[in-house]
Amino acid sequence: MAVTEWATKSLPMFDPKADGCEFSPSCFTCPLPQCKHDMEPHEIQRIRTAAADDEMLRTMEEEGLTIAEVAEREGQYVKTIHRRLARIRARASRERA
Repeated sequence: MAVTEWATKSLPMFDPKADGCEFSPSCFTCPLPQCKHDMEPHEIQRIRTAAADDEMLRTMEEEGLTIAEVAEREGQYVKTIHRRLARIRARASRERA
């Protein structure tokens, strides 16, 4: 058996286009402008932070929570929630511009 035959039969195949990642189930439906595997770590962290902020805001609006309630639920200080909300507002104003 040739080495290439052995490698293709014994190693699990990973197809990022079909298998996706934490951001999307498939590369074909991914919302990212660039593949996460081609990004710098700080860029990926920025995307994760924005997603967490958006989820927090969505929860606040859907459940009608106060900032203090969100802080308690998230295990964070009230000031941290204010910072996250300010970050969301700044991002929204940049996207509008």
